[in-house]
Order: sequence, then structure tokens, then C-alpha cells
Amino acid sequence: MKKLTTILGCLMIITIGLKGEAPSTDSLQVLCTAGLGGIADNWAREYASLSGATIRVSVMEVNAIAAEMQKGVIVFTDGDEIEKISPEGSVRFVVGRDIIVPVVNSENPYAGEILSRGIPAGKLAEAIKNSEKANWEYLIGSKDEIRANLLFKDDGIVKSRVALFAGTDGNRITGDLTVQDLMSEINRDRNSIAFVKLADIQKDDGTIMNGIKLMPIDRNNNGALDFNENIYTDMTSFTRGVWIGKYPKELCLNIYCVSNSLPGDEDATAFLNWLLGDGQKFVSGAGMTALIQSEKMSYAGKLSALKATESSVPGEKSILGRMLLALVGLIIAFFLIDYLFRSLRRKPVNALINAEPGTPLKDLVYNLPAGMYFDKTHTWAFMEQAGSVKVGIDDFILHMTGPLSRINLKKEGDRVRRGEEILSLVQNGKKLTLYSPVSGTIREKNSELENDASLVSNSPYNYGWVYKIEPENWQRENQLLFMAEKQKKFIAAEIARIKDMIASIVNAGQPQYAMVLQDGGMLHDGVLAQLGPEVWEEFQQKIIDPSRQVWFYEIF
Repeated sequence: MKKLTTILGCLMIITIGLKGEAPSTDSLQVLCTAGLGGIADNWAREYASLSGATIRVSVMEVNAIAAEMQKGVIVFTDGDEIEKISPEGSVRFVVGRDIIVPVVNSENPYAGEILSRGIPAGKLAEAIKNSEKANWEYLIGSKDEIRANLLFKDDGIVKSRVALFAGTDGNRITGDLTVQDLMSEINRDRNSIAFVKLADIQKDDGTIMNGIKLMPIDRNNNGALDFNENIYTDMTSFTRGVWIGKYPKELCLNIYCVSNSLPGDEDATAFLNWLLGDGQKFVSGAGMTALIQSEKMSYAGKLSALKATESSVPGEKSILGRMLLALVGLIIAFFLIDYLFRSLRRKPVNALINAEPGTPLKDLVYNLPAGMYFDKTHTWAFMEQAGSVKVGIDDFILHMTGPLSRINLKKEGDRVRRGEEILSLVQNGKKLTLYSPVSGTIREKNSELENDASLVSNSPYNYGWVYKIEPENWQRENQLLFMAEKQKKFIAAEIARIKDMIASIVNAGQPQYAMVLQDGGMLHDGVLAQLGPEVWEEFQQKIIDPSRQVWFYEIF
């Protein structure tokens, strides 16, 4: 069915070509709310110089923008105004954000306790509202009633977001200090807490200024940094935690790009792709925090999926262009039809497509061939008579992801070690990385997977194999793998771990994912396909990565 759909898509391309439609050359109209004019101008100027496009930027009131949204425009606005100007059917993407963070001196007398337990969100909010409670006895229960002087950057966004967090009037958040003044004051008074934008204190390498630390916030006020709150180990973990909702949302302000001309407008699509790529450097330059790589990839995948749904392309093409497009379409259709007939002659083995949609994971019958070794990171290995080890993907992880967009493979001749990245599964910009069950050199890869990712789902242990590897330490490494019966027990435990992970995300403030825990909390076939890229990131870090096992000598 998938191949037939692709063929029909090619025939649609041919039809479009014969109609004589082409991309529009009209200029882009960009509207933005107050405060975003500077970055919108920078984006427009840089993109115009690179692409030759004509971009008109206008700063307008929210009501005026809402009226203009009936036309084909691109709008930049913040999260506070997004619902007022984003009509049904429009496409929205986050292109940057302001993150307000409390910081303390690295040598704060209570630094150890602060960094390990965090400050309860409720107490921090009360201290902001009532200066009499701004002391370390109230905040962390210290024996000394030492004042915790609260300092605020002289910035409207900082003050408004802190006020929103504390549930108080913004006029009560006072402060007229620059970032330099704040850093001087926090160095002078080690007991103080400063509220700044994250971008204000980040160095060029992404780390924060010397001498200060982010002050962890205990969101559920239980006196500890729980699994869903401990995002302060490094800046990558922190910014990722902000993205997936583990940081107080009141202290974040997303900047959105909104368009009602996608899909179909190639100029707008190209501009938005650029914003998610090279355009991100202007986000940092404007004093905001740029998107992390995985977030950019997820939006780019979403954009790609939107483009794939286009039913027409506006404009007019030259006769030569139509002929060339039609010819290319015919050639593609010929090869796809030929490939389809060859595939139909090939009988799938161990197909997963027999699972009924919505089947509970625990009720699925997993095909586990005898003689095959399984790894906890959901790859398998099989020693062939010729001495090479065939490596593939187990069907459990494929039941988790649902249909894949593509599989990214390494090159033949690459040397891999057990526990190293060996392939990635991609579904519309969402990605999981799997690790090698063995060490050795890749002598052959299954190139068909690069053209047809469904092959691995239809036949994971036969036609869907991934690599043939010349092993280096097979006798030792297969002792870390296990056979079919133990794999079944491992899958049962894995389902329980995954359910706990998803439940923790729902409890962390993302109730939109509660629908995947149906029928008394059971997970169903294709559960990850229903979840966003942030959950795939969490699945990678909390389920797959901790299962990597290596021999102690491989560490050195």
C-alpha cells in the first residue's frame, strides 16, 4: 500500500507538471508584534542577501495582525499573544525563547544544599512577593536567618515572567541593574539570588559565566530534585529540560513563527527552513536562547511532513520545465513500479504488520528466532557459518516507533565498537539512536533499507537485516547478549519501565500524553508514533541509553 501510494504521488507530480504551475516569485510579507521588530529585521535582511528574496517587515498591533492573518503572511510573536493571532489551520513553530533563570554565587554558603535539593517553587514565589521571607532559613530551613537578597535585571521580560511565576503584580518586581551590575553584586554578596535571562550569562561555548550557578527549582515542593526536575547537570540537559516542560513554564517565553500559507508556499517554506538553521545565530544575537539541535530537527521534520502533504504548487511553469518534470516523473514511476513487482514476489518473514492497531504491547507475539542473540539496546546479532555477524533491529522497538520515515546507516568499512552508535531510526524528524551489539568492521550494509525503511518492519530478522560485521571479540561480547527466552522476560520489564517513564512525563505537566496510557495504563502498539519529539528524546536518554553494556577493558 505504501509503495502504491508513492506511485500515485509520482503520477500526481506528472499531472502538476502538465498543468504548468510554478513557484510564486512574490515577496514575503513579515509581520511582528512589538519587541520583535529588531530580530525580524535582522532575519529578513540576512535572508534577502542570501536568497535574493524581497521581504517586507512591519511591526503591528495584535488586533491588526489578526486581521492580516487572512492573507498569506508570516508572523513573529511571543507565546503571550499566539492564541490571539493564530487562526485555525495556521502553522506555528517555535524559533527561539527567553528563559529567565535564578542564579547564585558558586561560593554561596548553602551552595551544596541548594544544588542538590533545589529551592521549592512555592517558597521562592513567596519570597519574591514578601521580602520578609527572602532569607535562607525560610527557603531551605537553615539555622541562620541570613537574608537572600533578590536582584532583578532591568528588563521588562525578566520582571513580567518573574511576576507571573510568583503570582504577583509586575510593579512589585523592582530592579534597575544591568547584567554587569548584577554579577558584581552577586560576587560581593554571596547570599544573593539574581534573576536574569539565560542568554545574558552564557559564554560563546554555551557554558555560563564563571563564579555563578543556576539555582535549581524544586517544582513539586517536596524538598528534593526528582527525576523530572533534575535538569541542572549541564547546559544541554537544562535547555532540553526547558523544551520538554521540566522547567517552570512561567519563566519561559517562546517566540513563534506563524504562517497560514504553509504548506504550498515554497518561499515561506524555504524561509522557515533557514530560520531553523543558520537563522538561529540571530536568536542568540538578540539576547534570546536558540533552539537545541534535537528541537530544530523535530520542527524541520514537521515542516518536511507538511510539504509532503501539498496537493498543488501555485504559479506557471515554462513548457520546457513541464516536459522535464513529466519525464522525471515517468522515470521515477517506472522504477517504483518495477520495485513494487519485485517486492511483491518477495515473501515477508516475521512481519509486524499483522498486529491489529491499538493492540496492547504486552499482548503482542514477538518473533524471536532461535540461535539469535539480543542486546538490551534493541539490536540483535547472529553468527553466520562464514564467520560474519549479521546485525539488525528487534521487533519490539519497531512496535514502539510505528512506521519509520528512514533509517540512517554507517558506511561499509567503518569500524564500530560494542556500545557505539550504529544506526538511527527516524520518523518525521523524531529520532532514536541504537548501539552496536558487537565490535568489528562493517563489511556489508543492507542498502535497500536506505530506500525502503518499511522493509525492516516487515521482516526484521530476515530481509530487514542491517549490517554484516567482521567481529573482533565475539566470544567475549556474546556473553553480554541473551537468547530468545530471556529476551521475552526483558521485554516484559521494558514495558513496565516505559510505562513509568510516560506516566512521569504526564505528571510533569504534559497531560496531553495521558491518552497513550489507556485501559488501565496499558501501552499500545505504535505508542511512540503518537508522542512528540521531546518524548523520543526522553525515551533515548531514560530507556535506551542506560541499557548500554560494555566490557570494562573497552572503556580504556
